[in-house]
Amino acid sequence: MRETADGHSFKNHCEAQERRLDEKCRSLGEDHPETLAAMLELADCLWGQGRLIAARKLEEQVVEGRRRFFGEHHPETLKAVGKLAVTLGAQGNLEEARQLQEQVVSGRRAQLATPISKPCVPSTISPEQSPRKAISPERGSCSHRCSPPPAASLASTTPIA
Repeated sequence: MRETADGHSFKNHCEAQERRLDEKCRSLGEDHPETLAAMLELADCLWGQGRLIAARKLEEQVVEGRRRFFGEHHPETLKAVGKLAVTLGAQGNLEEARQLQEQVVSGRRAQLATPISKPCVPSTISPEQSPRKAISPERGSCSHRCSPPPAASLASTTPIA
C-alpha cells in the first residue's frame, strides 16, 4: 500500500478525508467554501489512489460550486478547474483538458491585468518591517480594495505611496 508523506496509508488518509467531508456537509452545507475545499482534498486523495473517476466527479462538483459561490475567474475556482483538467488529461480526455487549461490561463491573465488599488499598511510600520507581516491575516486576501483592518488589529492605516 502506498503511503503519504507522514507514513500513513492512502486508504486511511482518504477515509479521514471522507469523514471530514461528511462533517462539513452536515454542519455547513454542500456549497460552503470549506465543504468544497474538503471535497477537493478528498478528490486529491482519491487521485493518489488511482481512483480517477471518483476524483473527477468530486472535482466537477467543486468547480460548479465555486463558480456559483466565487465566480468564474476567482483563484479558488481556477484552482479547481486546473485540477479537473489534470484529471481529464490523465483519463485521456486531452481536448477537454486543454480547453479547461485555456480557461485557467485566461482567468489568470485577467487577474493580472486587473488594476489593484494601493494596499493599506499600518502608519506605524518602520522601513525595516515587511508590509506583508504588518497586515493582519484576518483581513483576507480576496479583495482588491483597500479596506480597513479590524479595529483591534491596527490603530490606523495609510495607503502605500
